[in-house]
Amino acid sequence: MESNENVTPIHSIIIGDERKNELFKYACDGCVSIPEYELPSGMEAFVVPGHIAYVAVNTPIEEEEGFPIPLGILTFDPIAVAKVQKLLTSLIENRLASESHCSWAPNRLMQELKGWLEKSTSF
Repeated sequence: MESNENVTPIHSIIIGDERKNELFKYACDGCVSIPEYELPSGMEAFVVPGHIAYVAVNTPIEEEEGFPIPLGILTFDPIAVAKVQKLLTSLIENRLASESHCSWAPNRLMQELKGWLEKSTSF
């Protein structure tokens, strides 16, 4: 039987404005709060560091009001994934970003998240 001691746990982390993080703190292992005015409007990103990045902007099409449609890109290209990770790193390095929830190591989320993003960007 194999030991699970060397297995790195998988964590889901959301980065967003504090109001939305309140809704997701029960679904995600960690939440990073950034003031809404610091975030691009309607943007969402999904990243598996070093492997995949999805970035989209949600916007209504043809109507000022309506259901938002995600317009974006999904990439496995290592250079593009690294650029997304660097943008996320700069976002969390913002002095206004703060940990609002962490289920595995309170008060260490920001440090660990930055480490994961930076570790996977070197080519």
